[in-house]
Amino acid sequence: MDLLAVVGAPAPDFILHDLNSKVFRLADQRGKVLVLNLWSADCAHCGRTDEMLASLRSVWGDRVQVWWIAPNANEDDGSLKRAALQHRVGIAMRDPGRSIADRYGAQTTPHLLVIDEQGILRYAGAPDDVSF
Repeated sequence: MDLLAVVGAPAPDFILHDLNSKVFRLADQRGKVLVLNLWSADCAHCGRTDEMLASLRSVWGDRVQVWWIAPNANEDDGSLKRAALQHRVGIAMRDPGRSIADRYGAQTTPHLLVIDEQGILRYAGAPDDVSF
């Protein structure tokens, strides 16, 4: 596995399956901005972030792709699918063994990653500075 991802450096490539078993590869997204949202179906902060991203996706159009990645082993596919439908989530994936979350340094959900058109990691962190 690659070392921890670094903002300003190329984002480490990975392959994940969405909740319907479709394969997605990070490197295939070159030419578009990619937002990765490491999320949880039961997290209140994630729900707020889902709403924010849903409204932004309509503004961004095809220029920006958003992937929701679920790193928590305690959430089953059924609960993730229900949350994805309820929150108008686009592409939702499971991160088995937290390999992506660990590689990108995500400690909590939500954790956003922004990768530019050239595949450079430009941001890694919280979606905002709100706390409950």
